[in-house]
Amino acid sequence: MEQIVKKDSPAVYVVRRRPRVVGGGGIVVTESSTQKVVFKVEDDGCLNKKRSEVMLRDCDGKPLLLLRREKVIGDAVRMSREWKGYAFGYNEDSRKVVFRLKQPHSWLVRNGWCRPITVSAGQSDCCGGWDFQVKGFFKERACAIVDSMGNALAQVIGMEKMKKWVSNDIYSVAVRSEADSTFVFAIISLLDHIDRMSL
Repeated sequence: MEQIVKKDSPAVYVVRRRPRVVGGGGIVVTESSTQKVVFKVEDDGCLNKKRSEVMLRDCDGKPLLLLRREKVIGDAVRMSREWKGYAFGYNEDSRKVVFRLKQPHSWLVRNGWCRPITVSAGQSDCCGGWDFQVKGFFKERACAIVDSMGNALAQVIGMEKMKKWVSNDIYSVAVRSEADSTFVFAIISLLDHIDRMSL
């Protein structure tokens, strides 16, 4: 797994999962040093039969990105599922696609044919190319988001499990200083959602 270079002085955040409730769940992201809330994520769970949605909000609750996966005919046999990240304009009705995330189908993962999760920036997915990739295993809280040059933007680090009660519901994310933390936590939100749905 790619390591973030120490001289970059990455910002470290703590992610805490909200309890899974009837309406879904989500995560809360805080700065490690100050415990100040930076992002809140709302996860609709599996309630919506036509689509899955995850909403990334700032500390005041203002929507930043809507992350959505439309459910289509043939989903069960597709090699991958696609999520779209929509940025909000001046009003909630004006949205534009800012990135696409391709999630390998769960049966590929179960059978050991694990293809990496890829992210392409912008509205189009040109010729199946990608701009970012998730390396490692989020389920084990040991993965990194890397760009196409192999540089790590962020790294997910599980909390040290010295006591049995420590779970994967709390983990750290180190984000490279020049990386866009909103984009990074949009991806982390989706990784957390995918992991939660697989439980």
